[in-house]
Amino acid sequence: MDFWKVFDEESMGMSFGSKQLTLNTNPRHNLSLKGIEDRSIDLIPDSCVFIRYSDERRYITVKNLAFDMLIILFDVNASSTVALRTSMDITRKDLSKISRIISKMKNPNIEVRVLGLQNNHTKPVQVIYKIRKMQKGILAEADMFGDNLRHITIDTKTGMVYDALLLNRVYRPGELANTNGQASDSGAVALKFIFPDEIHAGSHK
Repeated sequence: MDFWKVFDEESMGMSFGSKQLTLNTNPRHNLSLKGIEDRSIDLIPDSCVFIRYSDERRYITVKNLAFDMLIILFDVNASSTVALRTSMDITRKDLSKISRIISKMKNPNIEVRVLGLQNNHTKPVQVIYKIRKMQKGILAEADMFGDNLRHITIDTKTGMVYDALLLNRVYRPGELANTNGQASDSGAVALKFIFPDEIHAGSHK
């Protein structure tokens, strides 16, 4: 199945964003945060993190993913990860920053994963098109338009994505159901860029 063909067709419909679109090749495994929390960095809403794998900081954790979108670009060759979380469209300036980050990767082999978005708005969807136009890559996972909160952990060594267990146990059916029914307005106008253990001139401006 060609994801982009399905995505283009779905995005033209009036009900886009109100139903679930799940394209996974395999079920996602669970990973308890209890054993990895000291080696993980949290990705907050409307931010972007760039991290190269190290054993001391191996994971990226995304809590309460609901009315926003998570886009992961993982370089298989170098175990480098760009993870973008947004509830809005992104600016041209932010897109340029992401492009510069990727341009520093030597001969990248990019895997793309897209998760989240349940807010009936099309603005965050445009981010997918912009990232796709900027950087081609294999779409490894697309999991969108559900009705549950998600807690996600990204392994920056392998690029794999796990359901993060905050309570150190498997959740009961419906326990993470999203019941507030609307997206929160963060009021953010630009992404916050995070570069743990990296020095990038102007990265925090």
